[in-house]
Amino acid sequence: MPLFTPNMIIALLSSCASSLAAIALTAVSAWLIVEASYQPPIMILMVAIVGVRFFGLSRSVLLYLSRLKLHSAIFASLGRLRSRLWEHFEAVGMGDRKLLTSDAALRTMVSDADDVRDLIPRTLFPPVASSLVFLAVLIAAWALDPATLPVFLALGALNLVVVPAAVIWSESASLAESESSAAGYSPSWLGH
Repeated sequence: MPLFTPNMIIALLSSCASSLAAIALTAVSAWLIVEASYQPPIMILMVAIVGVRFFGLSRSVLLYLSRLKLHSAIFASLGRLRSRLWEHFEAVGMGDRKLLTSDAALRTMVSDADDVRDLIPRTLFPPVASSLVFLAVLIAAWALDPATLPVFLALGALNLVVVPAAVIWSESASLAESESSAAGYSPSWLGH
């Protein structure tokens, strides 16, 4: 499945922009709350009020655009994948007995293709988008206060490397444990 189609690139960039808009929304909202506590003239707060509205709306619109383009790209690729699988089954024809006597062809056409469809937005897309957002945050931190770069680098390493590695390790350990307990389990009605 091609990953660098125009729809996929638009989805990736709009997802990053949506995350950056959410970060800006949080920052402007926090500044507005703190600044409003000093009760300044309302004209001082108007730009921040408009900024909160802008970032709130743009976050939602950009996230919608990202999901729309991502699913459009995935479903187009899925259609091409299923066409290629069908052409392969057609070319193999009667030569492969396994395809004729089992549900392998149907499972490949439906279930395996659906697994590929589900893996891209859940496993491939988020780390790339998160890395781009992190890069944008690093650039902003460097422009505003270069002394904060080590803190942002440490938080980025924790967020992009350590936490995902811990989750993967935990999930694989849990899966191995459930498979080993399932292998040793036999229902009582079997009499074993």
